[in-house]
Amino acid sequence: MTTEPTPLLISLNDAANNIGVCRATFYELLNKGFIESVKIGTRRLIVQESLIAYVEGLKDKTTD
Repeated sequence: MTTEPTPLLISLNDAANNIGVCRATFYELLNKGFIESVKIGTRRLIVQESLIAYVEGLKDKTTD
C-alpha cells in the first residue's frame, strides 16, 4: 500500500477550498500575512505548511 506525499505547494483555489473560504477571503488572509505564498513564473502558490499552521492556530484560539 503506497501513500502519496502531501504536496508542498498548492493552488490558491485549492487552498481556499481546503479551509472552506471564498477566494476574496483567502486573498485577505494572504495580504494580512497569515498564510505564506510563493510565486513561480506567473503562478502564485500557497505553502501547504503555512496553511496547516494557520488552521492549527485557529484551533488553539478556540480552545481558550
